[in-house]
Amino acid sequence: MKTSRHDLKLSDPLHDYLQHPSTRHAVDALLAHELEHLAVGMQWDELINHCNTLILAHQIRNDYLEVLLKASKRIWKPLIKGTIWRELSIGELPPEQQPSPQNVWTQGLFRCFINRDNGQPLTTLLSWHQGEGLVAAFSIEPRDIHDIPPGWEIDGQDSRYWRTQPGLAEYHHSSLLDISSLAGLAETAITALSQAEIEPS
Repeated sequence: MKTSRHDLKLSDPLHDYLQHPSTRHAVDALLAHELEHLAVGMQWDELINHCNTLILAHQIRNDYLEVLLKASKRIWKPLIKGTIWRELSIGELPPEQQPSPQNVWTQGLFRCFINRDNGQPLTTLLSWHQGEGLVAAFSIEPRDIHDIPPGWEIDGQDSRYWRTQPGLAEYHHSSLLDISSLAGLAETAITALSQAEIEPS
């Protein structure tokens, strides 16, 4: 199958995690507790298999982080590069937005920018929602509720963010994730922000 620059390849373990609820629940349980205690009744000959399962769960989390990093570069970075926006380094981010494996796994991938001219903050977020696929969101302050760009909606969980609609970036049966719709909407959003910036107040 021919791929485009907006197609991201999901690893087989990550694809299985996203596709199968039983795999997802097992991996989530492993990573939530980091298995500080062994399962009740575990036998010595089960220990190696148990450790291998832990390694696989951590690999899925790493694959998830890698996909979000690649998606973020393709969706947001081309639009922000060379503009008035400066990206904050990891050290400049507040702890809850820093890209630790656990933060990305539970919250999504934040990337934060500052307007070089007026200090206005812009925060972007990519996260996976079950039944919705990959979702892009961004927040900018101050903002006018009527300025929402076409194709975006107010996030029902956090009204500070605008987010894309469900189902725009789902994976194919070939394990490819098509992010072209998200990239197009990001371009729409950045264009709207740029126009707002140059309009007289």
